[in-house]
Amino acid sequence: MFDLLSSFAAVIADTYPADVYSQLELRMGSPGTAKTDQDHRRADARRLHDWCAESQVILDDELRRQIDNGFGPAKDGEDLFDAAAGLFGMINTILAGREPPLPDDPALREVLGWMFGQPAR
Repeated sequence: MFDLLSSFAAVIADTYPADVYSQLELRMGSPGTAKTDQDHRRADARRLHDWCAESQVILDDELRRQIDNGFGPAKDGEDLFDAAAGLFGMINTILAGREPPLPDDPALREVLGWMFGQPAR
């Protein structure tokens, strides 16, 4: 990741939110939870704030409000939740030094990519 960031103005990474839920020890993804439910997203607010504090991630006021509100009642709330979880998962991967090896296949490395935080298969 550091090589990519030092070589390009922008880097696009894909994450797998369900994997991030367990990395961050969220309730989301456990039986009986649905990311389409604002109350279920809101139930993870305390853990998301705790993870940010543990990881020295400083939230701006709007993101803090969104987290506290379970990313709102609108249908896109689940997408906003996953975007925040995905970002936190990428940060968590970098902080933990768990950066996975790049896939050997040039088509995967240069075009398709792979799921950030997951080992290349």
